[in-house]
Amino acid sequence: IDGWLDEIYPAVTHEYYHAVNYPDDGAAPTLLDVLVAEGSADSFTARIYPDFVPQWTTALSRSEQATVWPLMKAELHSTDPATVDRLLFGDGDTVPRQAGYTIGFEIVQSWLKRHPGLPPSEWARFSPQAILDGSGYDPSRSATGGDQTL
Repeated sequence: IDGWLDEIYPAVTHEYYHAVNYPDDGAAPTLLDVLVAEGSADSFTARIYPDFVPQWTTALSRSEQATVWPLMKAELHSTDPATVDRLLFGDGDTVPRQAGYTIGFEIVQSWLKRHPGLPPSEWARFSPQAILDGSGYDPSRSATGGDQTL
């Protein structure tokens, strides 16, 4: 596979962030936990490899995010693995492929924009709910249709 070496370091960085910061308290993660965990890992990777833009972080347009976000909001506290997987990975029907990765990245990027200079070592000290609440993420508010990422 051509280009695999260009992706191995960002992939290891993403997974390193999970290994260091993913809670292992035995509780089933909620959809919100997973969205913020994936968005944080991708945001950490973006800080280290700013030229690497994984397709899953930009898989949805702002308009598609505005359509899917209400479905996700209704299930943010679900721990049902099938529900979490459907909304994270997409279902090929009502939820586009990689939807949760894009939205999780957008949530964390919006939060980071409001907390400039906060080092990655501090990100995990905030709960997923605090990150969502402090992000101001609302894809339906985009008047220009542009993304609001860093």
